[in-house]
Amino acid sequence: YLLSLLVGLSSVGCSRIASESVHTARGAAGRTMAIQEVTVDLADYDSFIVEPFSDGMGGSGNRSFLAEVQQKVAKRIIEKTYLTSGGTKVLRISGELIQYDEGSTTDKYVSPMQEAVCRVSLSDNSSGKMLGVANCTSRAKSSFRKGPEELAEGLGKAIADDWIVKR
Repeated sequence: YLLSLLVGLSSVGCSRIASESVHTARGAAGRTMAIQEVTVDLADYDSFIVEPFSDGMGGSGNRSFLAEVQQKVAKRIIEKTYLTSGGTKVLRISGELIQYDEGSTTDKYVSPMQEAVCRVSLSDNSSGKMLGVANCTSRAKSSFRKGPEELAEGLGKAIADDWIVKR
């Protein structure tokens, strides 16, 4: 019985190590859930601007995350899309932090997870016409790659990879 228990516990430990390795290698994940689908061809746009994201949590949003998000989103868009930062037809990206969860003390050691959710809008810069709205989620599940900067990178993945590129 004791041997079975020890083998069982060691396999749980091994799966935790494997999971930690995967999440550390990948970094924060980003996902998008459309609220208002984009109905225009984003290929018509040749450049973009990312506005500073606002705190939609009544002032309790993570300031470090809000400071990082504009730069990290812009960097990911440049890496993964055809858009540049200096063109004639400009896609404007704006957002509001609506949830930020750093996890509990127990979560940090047993099953780490941090999450940030932003309501993000895509609009035409010259006309102001709203093109699409989505909730973009960033999740960090690594004990080593975590915090506001990592969550901001995950949000960049959500917007660039999971929304703009997949369209």
